[in-house]
Amino acid sequence: MASGAQVSRENRVSGEYWRNRIFFWLVFLVLIVLTILMVKPYITALVLSLIAVIMLTPLYNHFLARERVRGREKVAVSLTLLSFVGILVVPVFLVALVVVNQLAAALASLASIDLEALGQEIAQALEALPLVANIQPEAVNVGEGMQNVMLAAASALTDLALSLGASLPGFLIQGMLFIVIVAALLPHYKTALESFQRLSPLGYDVSELYSRKITAMVSSLIKGVFLIAVIQGAAMGVFFWIAGLPYVLMLTILSMLLAMIPLVGISWLAIAVAVISLLGSNYVQAIIVLVGFYGVVNWIDLWLRPRLLSEEASIPLALFLLSIFGGLAWAGVMGLFYGPVIMLLLVTTVQIYSEQYAQEDGAILATAIEGLRASRREDDEDSGS
Repeated sequence: MASGAQVSRENRVSGEYWRNRIFFWLVFLVLIVLTILMVKPYITALVLSLIAVIMLTPLYNHFLARERVRGREKVAVSLTLLSFVGILVVPVFLVALVVVNQLAAALASLASIDLEALGQEIAQALEALPLVANIQPEAVNVGEGMQNVMLAAASALTDLALSLGASLPGFLIQGMLFIVIVAALLPHYKTALESFQRLSPLGYDVSELYSRKITAMVSSLIKGVFLIAVIQGAAMGVFFWIAGLPYVLMLTILSMLLAMIPLVGISWLAIAVAVISLLGSNYVQAIIVLVGFYGVVNWIDLWLRPRLLSEEASIPLALFLLSIFGGLAWAGVMGLFYGPVIMLLLVTTVQIYSEQYAQEDGAILATAIEGLRASRREDDEDSGS
């Protein structure tokens, strides 16, 4: 009787334990969902803050270790944020102002172009080409087509300016949240990461591997995508300047943005500029742009990327390109981070399963199958007898 009562008490305690645990996880899951819904409008600021913390942690540790700071966390955080603002934010703001001015000047110069005369020049240039000599394009059609393109471009730029103006309060809120989150996380990033790894149900080693992979991928994306894009765009800007093109800074910034797109990148802009130069009989200008891109700028990526990417963040090229394009289609610019990180976590999960769980699960599955076969044989023997 005592043994039966003890078993009953153990079963009751075990049942109560699992009820409490299941209820706890359900409440935890509901709170996570509610929190995600609450912070969803500011998820971009949160993700950018985490990325900034990962990239700024070495600089923060450098300031924290200096003798004049003497381990004062608030001083180290302030110096880190001031360095970040001085190195990145202020130059980007000033460059944006110059680009906007150049863009306004470019639109004003486009508006003053005699489209009919330009259409006649383009039609004459096309007639001289052997492949389209028999088509005989009309200057009027060319001029009307260019006018439609310019009107569409002006309309798109106007809509962009209006949307940016309407989004200014949101940008200010996102920026304030970004600074607050970075300032709060920088001193406690390492501690919070270790706490997450200890509390994770996956175990410390697996959680530490995931954290290391995410950090490596974010660092590699900053270096291998954005840094290389800045270097390539700046180099392309030098050749635009040598060629004597107008609005060099605007073209340089556009080159940096296009350089983030794999495979094609700046080639779109370089070919377009060269074609326009050829149509305007600026043959030297077109040659400088094409030689500069295909002879120098295009090789920067091939030379720098292997030296900047971490082996921890290596995934097959096909999966990386798929994650980049898929991320862009799914989440816009932030997809440049989301896509590769998610793909890397998927590849890491497959590797972890194949190395740690596949053999054990295979043995359990084989034992279960063998048990079913044995049970079936016993049933057949019983039915036969």
